[in-house]
Amino acid sequence: MALNRKGFKKSIAFSCIFALLLLVIGCSSSGASEDQNDASDDYYNLAIGTASATGTYYPIGAAMSELIPRYDSNLFVTAQVSGGSIENIKTVSNGDIDIGIANQMHFKLAERGEEPFERQIDNCRTLIVLHGKEYVMKHALQFAVKADSDIYSVKDFVGRKVSVGPAGSGCEVYVNMVLKSAGISYNDFNVQYLSYEEQATAMQDGNIEVASYYSAMPTGGVEQLAADNDIRLIELEDELIGKCIEEWGFRKRTIEAGTYSWMDETINGVVADYHVIFVNKDMDEDLAYRLTKICMDNVEELWDSNPAMNYVDITGVVTGYTTPNLHPGAIRYYEEMGIDLLEESYPPELK
Repeated sequence: MALNRKGFKKSIAFSCIFALLLLVIGCSSSGASEDQNDASDDYYNLAIGTASATGTYYPIGAAMSELIPRYDSNLFVTAQVSGGSIENIKTVSNGDIDIGIANQMHFKLAERGEEPFERQIDNCRTLIVLHGKEYVMKHALQFAVKADSDIYSVKDFVGRKVSVGPAGSGCEVYVNMVLKSAGISYNDFNVQYLSYEEQATAMQDGNIEVASYYSAMPTGGVEQLAADNDIRLIELEDELIGKCIEEWGFRKRTIEAGTYSWMDETINGVVADYHVIFVNKDMDEDLAYRLTKICMDNVEELWDSNPAMNYVDITGVVTGYTTPNLHPGAIRYYEEMGIDLLEESYPPELK
């Protein structure tokens, strides 16, 4: 009888040990499987080229840098201040930056190798077009002067101290286009290439008389300028606006009274094309797909980052698209979502 109890206890002990071993092995197998699943999505440390910290692109890039890792822990993203569209196109093209934001008008110049580009650039591909069914373009080219200035038109820039925005930025390119349509050039005035932040100090110190901005409105740089100066915006004449439309493809933009707290009159100006988030054509297709899917599946979380993102949705890839071609990874996402893409948006490598 005693032997039977002893044998029974040994049997129970052995069973417990065996069960524990099965549990450990099972947990280890489960853990290995999870690690393999994580490893199937490669890890990337990515940089987004934006623009001035008080412009349009930086807050969008910053919001993306928070959104993307939240939905894919294998993607680490950093938003970097840059010179804007032109610099972003150049740095994404040569591989120094992974993701860029730019206006589509600049790609038309890049693809032809026209100034401010030193060579033809045709290796950028679109992921997202900042447009949508309910989207309202709120950008404008804005020229600010002190309220008591005797500068009332672009032609009044002759002989004055004018900042045209950061060298090579989208703002500077647009200013140069408008000046050419007005029949004047940088040779006609004291030109300076200041960032939006630098313009505020330079205006206050009397080192510039005109500050230039291209951004969604209300523009942080303009509000920063107005914090220390009584200012107003210069209206573009109808004739000049007509030339800008005919010669460069701008559109007329009405800047409504009340856009800024100190602005009590509505004026007319110009706006460029829609903006895109883009990458190099050599980006891994799966990575481009992951980036597009995360941003577009959760795009409403980006809407409040900047007015330029307001109501961007999945239809923007059709309704707001002009150039450059879509990346194959982005195409895979949009086709999965049932979007009927424009034929011209497909890149040569897929035709």
